[in-house]
Amino acid sequence: MGNNQFIESNVRERSFIDIWDDPNSFKYNRKFTPEKIEENCQGCYYVERCKGGCNSVSLHMTGKLHNTSFCLRRIEEKKLDVKSSKTYKK
Repeated sequence: MGNNQFIESNVRERSFIDIWDDPNSFKYNRKFTPEKIEENCQGCYYVERCKGGCNSVSLHMTGKLHNTSFCLRRIEEKKLDVKSSKTYKK
C-alpha cells in the first residue's frame, strides 16, 4: 500500500505460514477495536464488521486507517436523502 507499516516480514526470511500465523502480524486489522475508527466512520452501526472500509483506499484518500471516504452506506443515504436509524453505541 505504499507504506512500510504494512510490511510484515519477508518470505525469503520466514515462511508465508509463519508470517500469516504470527499473532503480531497484520495488527492493523487483527487487533482492530472500534476506538480506532476515525471521523468518517464514527457512530456507524457497521463499524465492527466494516472496520472503516478498505485500508488502502482510506490511507491514500484521508491519510488515516479505518476512515474510508467511499462508504457505500453513506453514499446511498446521501443519494436517497435518508439517515440510518442504526448507530454504534460504545
